[in-house]
Amino acid sequence: MNSCFAMSQFIRSRGIVTHLAIQLIRQTRPCITQRCYSISLLNENHKKTIKNLAVGKETKVMFQGFTGRQATVNATQSIAYGTNIVGGITPGKSSKHLGLPVYPTTVKKAAKYLKPDATSIFVSAAHATAAIIEAIEAEIPLISAVTEHIPVHDMLRIHSILRTQSKSRLLWPNSPGMLHAACKSRIGFIPYPQFIPGVVGIVGKSGTLGYEAVASTTRLGQSYGEGTEEIIIIGEIGGDGEQEVAEFLREKRGSGDNIKTMSHSGAFASSLMGDISARDKQRVWIAAGVELVMHPGQFGEGMLRLLKAKTDVARRAGLSRQQVSCT
Repeated sequence: MNSCFAMSQFIRSRGIVTHLAIQLIRQTRPCITQRCYSISLLNENHKKTIKNLAVGKETKVMFQGFTGRQATVNATQSIAYGTNIVGGITPGKSSKHLGLPVYPTTVKKAAKYLKPDATSIFVSAAHATAAIIEAIEAEIPLISAVTEHIPVHDMLRIHSILRTQSKSRLLWPNSPGMLHAACKSRIGFIPYPQFIPGVVGIVGKSGTLGYEAVASTTRLGQSYGEGTEEIIIIGEIGGDGEQEVAEFLREKRGSGDNIKTMSHSGAFASSLMGDISARDKQRVWIAAGVELVMHPGQFGEGMLRLLKAKTDVARRAGLSRQQVSCT
């Protein structure tokens, strides 16, 4: 186990830990005992891995569990779509699959040859935790795990591991993944036929609601990174992501940046301790200046209204709309 992670757990168990103390431990103690989850220095910040989400047409994707039935179907579709799939691993198998190399060894050894920018994990819940940790050890920049039913305790452990390193970013399990419509790059199982390059970015924790948002904005098209003019955020029960985004929007608007967003309000009030209700999340959105809709089917109409207003302002200022591009 990573020494700094083990030490922080030990101190926490004695009731004397603080956030500052954990950070000090991570900054001053190297990874020196039984197992290291990354060879990078621990004084770097995991938040820096946000840049790993910037995928494009050159993003190289490998598969873990490559020769399995679900991975084969997904890889076949992704290759046909245009995603740069470079190969994968399946323990005990060394061959070609879909015309691409299959390695029987560890992720770290396979990554040495494939040099992936991202890995797509298609293994059962019983093996998913180990697969994610292997990808972190190999310092693969972006890790997508679509597996359902991974035990919560295992994910809490992975969350702690991620915070001890600064090379890998995880798209959390039970997530459909991500897709760049302009670059034809798909990581995960998002159904791509309904996506077209456009100017609307969609962010959410629900795959189904995300697909509804895509269908609702088909006339406008979907974007990723550069070229994004408007952002749709799909709220959900649980967590405090909505509050964090609202604070970010207030800061950006205070700096003079022009940001327009829309949000779906979320589902029902959560009974989990510490979580706020859907109604309170609505108030947070409204206070941050987000235009709120009550059904994902209303995103398209609302976004069209916002974009028309923005276009009118740009026309009066002599500006032009950004062109959709793939970088």
